[in-house]
Amino acid sequence: MLGVALVSNVSGIRSLDAFERLTNSNQTILTVRNRDSVKVLTVRTSDFDPAGQGGSAKIEAVDAVIHPGTTPSWEVRGIRRQPELLVA
Repeated sequence: MLGVALVSNVSGIRSLDAFERLTNSNQTILTVRNRDSVKVLTVRTSDFDPAGQGGSAKIEAVDAVIHPGTTPSWEVRGIRRQPELLVA
């Protein structure tokens, strides 16, 4: 949809384009580079320290931005019901 690669199970961030992730056996940490301008990540939140209380970071509300030439691609669909097995 975005035309970019997914970096899954990120357990650490080394730079703007380098991420750490565990192998499938969770025995080795890999450094993965992603040079796409937009990053799509899934993150192992349990591998990061919790944010501290009382910090000075601002929280600001922002409007969603839809880039020119694109359209949102979500769609709400009805509930699919399974057939009754006793009737089939």
